[in-house]
Amino acid sequence: MTQTQSPVETANTTRKSLTVDELHHQMGHIAPEAARKLVRDGAITGIELDMNSKPTFCDACAKAKPTQKPILKERSGPLTANIGEKVHSDVWGPANPQIFDGKDYFVSFTNDHSQWTWVEPISHKNEVLMQYKMYEAWLDMQHHAKIKCFQMDHGGEYLSDEFNTHLKSRSTV
Repeated sequence: MTQTQSPVETANTTRKSLTVDELHHQMGHIAPEAARKLVRDGAITGIELDMNSKPTFCDACAKAKPTQKPILKERSGPLTANIGEKVHSDVWGPANPQIFDGKDYFVSFTNDHSQWTWVEPISHKNEVLMQYKMYEAWLDMQHHAKIKCFQMDHGGEYLSDEFNTHLKSRSTV
């Protein structure tokens, strides 16, 4: 190394061309086409990629593949016949950065019949029951409908004794 060259410049002059498989491994097993696109678009610099190399079978990726069936993007069965027959709910968060008023989460209620979704920002997951009661009251007031089936992901926010008692009192369990 000469006095005018930095260690980085010296390292770059001895670059080796990587295959798509090598980059796939070095980038944490991202899809080979994604790795190729990152280099082609200039998002990854400082390496040379053999664009003609073909990806091969990756044993690590095959072992890491999920064993459950993928969630369908389209509905497989018919919608319910009436509003309130089935309501789906989920909580998302914490949001980073916080949304307005310091709220970190969103709770959603989707009516299966109409596919209409009610979304509310909340500060804590323990507010889900209060939002459920508000949605339930709105559904009754606007559509004269009761929730007959409530579907959720069984997250802790839905499993409290208070939430279960409320659902049982409304015969929604």
